[in-house]
Amino acid sequence: MTEWSPESSTAAPGWEANAERIDERLRAVTDWLLERSDVRAGQVVLDVAAGPGGVGHRAAELVGPQGRVLSTDWAAAMVDAAQRIGASRDLTNVEYRVMDAHSMDLEDDAVDVVLCRHGFMLMENPIDALRETRRVLKPGGNLAFSVFASPERNPFTAVPQRVFVELGHLPQPSPGSPGVFAMSNASIIRAALADSGFDAEAMETIDLQGSMPDGDFIIDRIIEMNPMFGRIYRDLSRTEQTATRHALLDEFEAFRQTNGTYVLPSQIWGVHAH
Repeated sequence: MTEWSPESSTAAPGWEANAERIDERLRAVTDWLLERSDVRAGQVVLDVAAGPGGVGHRAAELVGPQGRVLSTDWAAAMVDAAQRIGASRDLTNVEYRVMDAHSMDLEDDAVDVVLCRHGFMLMENPIDALRETRRVLKPGGNLAFSVFASPERNPFTAVPQRVFVELGHLPQPSPGSPGVFAMSNASIIRAALADSGFDAEAMETIDLQGSMPDGDFIIDRIIEMNPMFGRIYRDLSRTEQTATRHALLDEFEAFRQTNGTYVLPSQIWGVHAH
């Protein structure tokens, strides 16, 4: 899940450190992608914007020793992280490559399946990336990807974006600019698929919940894992950092449980096309 900017490399250590937690939280999304794309033994699977590689690693188990997974990301540090995690799991059928999704170094009709968990929405031009995906995917091959649904259903990301804008740390995002909610509308997804030559087979929302031990844990994960928020926060004065943390804690208070933990909902679009 990374195609943001050069800052993606700075977030790689946080993504690697939290890879197991991320994969567990997004297990239902990954299951949906793998089931819809019908990943089978012997296939060649491309994981686009793979981040620390969780989706591709799951696919590697399904394609078996006769198959192959290409785990790709724009950020070299993310590719290195995915490779280290894959090696720790003794996966020998995964190739790790730095690759720009807008211009893939692959032949036409090269892969049977393309997977992308939370990546297309972050790309500079998702339609160009989807057209490249169409080019490298074999005729009749399956594409399955996920993107965030509306901000209201995804407070972990929407709250910091709103707070940083309100405090003047971040400009208001312009319509159509890359970002976690750039493809949150179903009509935008359908138009992008049509413009890139795909036929949509299924679009479904996937509802998730994540438990966090306390408010400071939430804020630390935001700063650690989101390169933009992390850079801005680290550049603030100590006074501004404290004010920002208090504002975030106030916003997340609505999700605080009686035992002091926080439960954050999330809603994801699952998209299957060919």
